[in-house]
Amino acid sequence: METSNESSLDEMFAQRERLNQAIAARLDAHRQQDHGWEKQNDAKALERYFPDNVGAFLRVSRLFGFAVVFHDGTLEAGHSSGRSVEDSVRALVEYAFPDRSGFSERFRAALAHEFLSTRIFDASAGFAQFSATAHCKADEELVGVIENLCHLIEWADTKPGGWNQCRHENGHAICKVPEHEHKAESWRNLFGTHDFMCHDMHQRNVALAVAAVNALPQLIETARDGLKYRARVLVTAR
Repeated sequence: METSNESSLDEMFAQRERLNQAIAARLDAHRQQDHGWEKQNDAKALERYFPDNVGAFLRVSRLFGFAVVFHDGTLEAGHSSGRSVEDSVRALVEYAFPDRSGFSERFRAALAHEFLSTRIFDASAGFAQFSATAHCKADEELVGVIENLCHLIEWADTKPGGWNQCRHENGHAICKVPEHEHKAESWRNLFGTHDFMCHDMHQRNVALAVAAVNALPQLIETARDGLKYRARVLVTAR
């Protein structure tokens, strides 16, 4: 009788084990199916949103001083492939997102479009051209500043060199009287008042204005010398 009961228990344990295995197999199949659906959904989301996100990132990066530069291998490999920017972008996208990984041609075209829509600096011929372009633009702006200052100096009633910090006003005024004449204690009595150009200013502001205006001729001449030197350097570099 005990043997029969033991056999029944063994059979019940065996049945339970088979049931557990069947349940585990069914759950594993569902997990694999869910994982496949998850990967499929991830791929769809990637194809739908990734190109737009890349394009937005590239546009925002320019606001922070970053740029996309195409050097065609000359910067790292030391040799050029000879491909254009457009062909290189498409080759990059095809290599990074191939057919075998499930990416569609439509996705690759959209991603390449976002890359090409941003400004890509073509430095396949070297970086000297960008340096020269930047210098030329800066030089044009500097020439404009010099011309404007020269025009203002020409029309000014009191030229640079004739601005003085008035000692009789304890440095709170700008006048045309040279500093050495401020020492004459009888000046105010003889002429009544100084020929003020500006009055009731803070001493430090007066000192800055006087020094800046009087230094303009030297600064302008130094800037002109710098422009001439840079022009010679750029001609030599070319």
